[in-house]
Amino acid sequence: MSALRTLDPGHNQLRRIPAALGELVDLSDFLYLHDNALKELPPSLGRLTRLRYLNISENEFESLPDAVTEMSGLLELRVTDNRLTTLPATIFQADAAA
Repeated sequence: MSALRTLDPGHNQLRRIPAALGELVDLSDFLYLHDNALKELPPSLGRLTRLRYLNISENEFESLPDAVTEMSGLLELRVTDNRLTTLPATIFQADAAA
């Protein structure tokens, strides 16, 4: 699975994502985690710095997971239909290399 570029475990009512998913550092195109029952993401997902699109919509997040702010390659992030009330300050920090 190390050559995966897209992964879609959406629509499964998953309550957690295994930390080992963060080992798929070549995952670069899409990660669809939408329409599950997720409240958090493992910190290891922050290693997915090549990922360009992440969809964590339709889950149970009350705050944006720290791992998301570490995904420096993201071009699109979808987080609709969660329980978010604030965003972390780190989400607004521009990449120094940009």
